[in-house]
Amino acid sequence: MAFKDFASDQYIRTFDTDEKIRLGSFQTQKDGELGNIRVLVYIQGTLVGTEQIRIVVYPSEAQEAAYATSDWMDLSDIVDENGTTTTGNWIGMVRCDFARENINKNNTYYLQCEIRNYTVNYPTLEIGLSHDFPSPRYATGETLFQNTNLAFEIFTYREYGK
Repeated sequence: MAFKDFASDQYIRTFDTDEKIRLGSFQTQKDGELGNIRVLVYIQGTLVGTEQIRIVVYPSEAQEAAYATSDWMDLSDIVDENGTTTTGNWIGMVRCDFARENINKNNTYYLQCEIRNYTVNYPTLEIGLSHDFPSPRYATGETLFQNTNLAFEIFTYREYGK
């Protein structure tokens, strides 16, 4: 889902070529299986057509050994409400799919977003991730955008009633 008319002031963390960006951390209220994580992506300019992102989940803040890794998501697969490939400036949620890895409610998980097949070429092409500010999805009490998580949403599978 994309936003058609978005504010001219955005808090975006732009990717450098082949960069990995830390998104923040999460802990769930119930055990489950990780299905998808959506991130708020901003694209300025026209994609070459080979750019991809994925999300890696780590069990520790050091982010050394990955616990779960999503499939690569082709940014060229993003289409508007008419099925037309997105061009120009675009901001919206992009879904990264996981293989239903177990998520324990007692653990904190740390996220990182990777990009490949992308070379930053301002102003022709820039890709970035939006900060979860000023209206956060998950309240943290932070009042400065640079201290907030980047915007993401977690979707898990779990047994009904548990």
